[in-house]
Amino acid sequence: MWIEIFSMFVTDHVAFLVHVYLLTFEAMATVALGFGIIWESSDAPPSMHKLARRIVLWACVTETVCGVALFTFDEGISEAQQDKIVALEERIADRGLLPHQYTEFVSQLAPFAGTRVDVLIYGVADETRKFSGILVHALNAAKWQTRGVDPVQSAVARGVSVAIAGADEKTQQAGAALLAALKAAEIEAALIDRGAVIWPPHQNFTGSIVMITGSKP
Repeated sequence: MWIEIFSMFVTDHVAFLVHVYLLTFEAMATVALGFGIIWESSDAPPSMHKLARRIVLWACVTETVCGVALFTFDEGISEAQQDKIVALEERIADRGLLPHQYTEFVSQLAPFAGTRVDVLIYGVADETRKFSGILVHALNAAKWQTRGVDPVQSAVARGVSVAIAGADEKTQQAGAALLAALKAAEIEAALIDRGAVIWPPHQNFTGSIVMITGSKP
């Protein structure tokens, strides 16, 4: 919860002001503590000694509170920045399947072995091509029949799309299983109408399902 609060509300300007105020109060408390100690050890009247002891007490409390607040605030900023770095690294990293995701993906699709899939790639990015290859490898491991199609360089899409060309019940179930397996592997995937598929020149459906890999979301 604290990390979310820091990420949402603590800008660089806010962080600067908080540091200035806390450091100022801490410095003032330190100065007050020094004067309190001097006055307490002087030959001043008892009333002054009493006041000096209170100054020392509250100065110590203020220093402690400011020190703890600074430490907590800096920790919150550090964790929020670390989360942003991790999120950025995940954003720029290539997509893939972890070993357990690969195994689960294959096991979910194995009951529909023999399903024919046309594999399309939208765009020319190396990351898209490599990720499509990973998915094809997993489909082949599940004994699905895949056919690679020339990339459609002019088309744009995000994530992975699935279009079902066949109308029979088994094909519908296989398409639903493919969509579910993609989502279970934390891959952004969507079902689209077969009429929305953009094909390269002189190519069209040969399989009962089309899987389209687009750019990373």
